[in-house]
Amino acid sequence: IRNPLATLASWNSLAWLNVKNGHAPIGEKLDASLQRDLAAEPDPIERQLHILEWFYKRFRAFLPDRALVKYEDLVASGGRELARFFPAAAALSENLSSKNVNKFYDRPLMLDLGERLLRRSGVIWDYYSKSDVEKLMAEVHSASADPAEPQPADRSLH
Repeated sequence: IRNPLATLASWNSLAWLNVKNGHAPIGEKLDASLQRDLAAEPDPIERQLHILEWFYKRFRAFLPDRALVKYEDLVASGGRELARFFPAAAALSENLSSKNVNKFYDRPLMLDLGERLLRRSGVIWDYYSKSDVEKLMAEVHSASADPAEPQPADRSLH
């Protein structure tokens, strides 16, 4: 799993992704209540937040915590985090870098998404804390203030 703010930013960076418009076609097909809830909500961002919570509820219901790998832990460990599942990964020392503040992400939108997340309660906070989102928002602010960083020219896959 990944920081919920980074997840939402990623979803919003890809025009062709259904979830950008607040739809999860397979999820909606499998869960009639999800489909009804999304159909009743006019705001695409609120639908995205609902989808994110829907995924997190499924993680909580169907997966033990030990089965989840946080993206941030995987990056920080150079891949060694996978040793919980694959013992050979204990020897990894990959040079991984976080893309949670990806140059293709709409930074003003990320800040809005972060504010919306912070106003919510529920299952999202079972995996990440509000301070995790606040920290990522601070990184977005910092990156936005860096005039040397290139601004996105397109929305390619990342």
